This record gives sequence, structure tokens and C-alpha cells, in this order.
Amino acid sequence: AIDLGGPRRDGVIARTFAGERHEIVERLPLPGRRSTAPVEWLEGRIAVSTGEGVTVRMPDGHTHDVTLGPTPTRPIVLPSNDLFVITNDGRAVTIAPDLTIRAEARGIMPGGALALADGSVVVATRSRSVVRLDAALRTVFSTSLSGTVTAGVAQPAALLSPTRIVVAVGERLYVLDLAGSILSSTDVGDRIIAAPVVDRDGHVHVLVQAGQIVVVDHGRHVRARITLEGRGFDANAVLARDGDGSYRLAIPAIGVLALEPDGTTRWSVATDAPFHGPLAIDAAHTTLAFDRRGRLGVISVAGELRERIDLGGIANGFPMIASDGTLWASTDASQLVHVAVATRPDP
Repeated sequence: AIDLGGPRRDGVIARTFAGERHEIVERLPLPGRRSTAPVEWLEGRIAVSTGEGVTVRMPDGHTHDVTLGPTPTRPIVLPSNDLFVITNDGRAVTIAPDLTIRAEARGIMPGGALALADGSVVVATRSRSVVRLDAALRTVFSTSLSGTVTAGVAQPAALLSPTRIVVAVGERLYVLDLAGSILSSTDVGDRIIAAPVVDRDGHVHVLVQAGQIVVVDHGRHVRARITLEGRGFDANAVLARDGDGSYRLAIPAIGVLALEPDGTTRWSVATDAPFHGPLAIDAAHTTLAFDRRGRLGVISVAGELRERIDLGGIANGFPMIASDGTLWASTDASQLVHVAVATRPDP
């Protein structure tokens, strides 16, 4: 129900990164070196998890810190307009719009969180379990997946349908209902290294370590394998899927690739530094990717590298496009960086 300005389950951002030329308009300090991707909260607030809790950039430009301890999970906005985060020591917290703590629960391992329409939250935890908490942070279910896999972390869950979620752990893809029952388990043949991407038809697309995109029909049956010869992936690889069925991948050893639905290369972009991790496609089919020198690459639908914007540090997580079309990113330079349309003459 809430548009966070980040990628949807198919890696596409519902908003457009506006403008043809951009500049840094704000650099705000963040506590500690570790932070997550930001989200847009109420009335233009920008929230980001940090090494000390949650930092909120208020509409007047000032920041406010909610001290919780190290918080490795990106904040998510609930339908109630509260923020939800999990701290490193297993404390799940909802933060009200007045920045007070509304509810909390203990003993919840950190992991990628998914907000459901009823205000409940599904967390795929580091301990290879899936936990659902209701709006008051009471446990609805806790389903362990560790008994059926021997290794691998649980990737963030995705919504497969209004009543189904899909989670990748190790070499397996699990479909669960909202009561926590495992409805199916599919072995894709190799370690899944990125969160599952669910298309509009309910097909699930996953990257596996050996260099394949595996397509699973509604999370149950493997229907296609796209093999990228000589292109094994590492844990930093990311997959997004555009509306025409084409893929975008950021592979550190190669660059940003656009692939046709059958896996043939449409275009590739490389720079003097490898692209890694964070990648998404905006509503205008522009690809946004980050390289190891802390630069945001803005790549057109035709594969033209239109801009490289130096953020001054490596981005933590996906870009976030605000409702005004500007972009926010947190970096390992302990900064929250705001990118907007340039107003100064191009030198």
C-alpha cells in the first residue's frame, strides 16, 4: 500500500528519476559507517537505518536520531504509516510518526522484511526461518527452513500472490501461505544468490551462482534456464526484470548487462571501476547502478551511459527515488546523499 520509492519485486521502481543532468544538493552525516538504503516516509521525511538506530531527515533539512543500537535492516513503511526495523540484537520495533516507539518484540533475528496489506510483516531471517508478525508485533507464525537446506542464507521474501510468499534459501525456493505452511519446495540446482524476482504472471526468476537465471513457474516447477557462458555470479550480483521481459544484471567482473528474455545480450556497459550490487530500473526504463568508486551510473534504455554522479562513497543498498523525482542514497562514507536536477551551468 505504501510506495517506498525503491524497487518493486521485479526490480523496477514505480517512479522516474527526473531530469537530464544532476548534482549533489545535500550531504548529511550519518552515525557509524554502516547504514541501509533509505526510504521516503511521511510528508517528505527520509529514514535510514544506521549503526545506532534510525536517522530521519525531516522536511526542514534537520536530522533526528532514534537510538536503538545497530540496525542492519532497511526501514519499511507499514500501511499504518509507522516504520518497522529490526536491530542487530533481535529487537523488532515500530516507530510512530512522532518518532516514539509504538511496539516492540524481542528474539526476532534480522533479515529482509516484507510488509503485507493488513499491516503484518514477513521476515526471512539469518537463521533460515520465516517469521510473520502482526501489526502489534505478535508472532503469527515462525517456520524454520533450516531442516531442508544445509547452507545458504535466506534471501528477502517476495509476494507471489495475495495469499502466497516465496523465499529463496540455499538451492531451494519455498512457497508459503500466510499461515506459515510450506506449500512447495523446488530445488533449482545451485546456490541462489539474490532475492527472487516475481513477474506479473507469477513466475519467479532467480540468479544462481554458476551463472544461470532460473525461471520457476509460480514458484513450483523449473520452466527455463538461461545460461550465461563464462559468467559465474558472486554474492554482489543483482537481477532486475523490465516490463518487456528483458533483464538487467550488475556483475562486478563485467559491468551492467541488458539481456533479452532468451538470455542474448542486448547491451553492456562498463567503466573504469566495476559495477556491484545495487541496481534498479525506473519507470522510464532507465537503469540506475553503482560502481566501486562510489558513482551512480544513469544508463538509458538503449544502453548509453548518460551520467556518472560521484556520491563520495559506495552506496549501501538500492537507490531510493522520492516522490519529487530526486534520488537519495546512503554511502559507506557515513553520509545520506541527495541527488537532484542540476541548476548550475554545465562546466
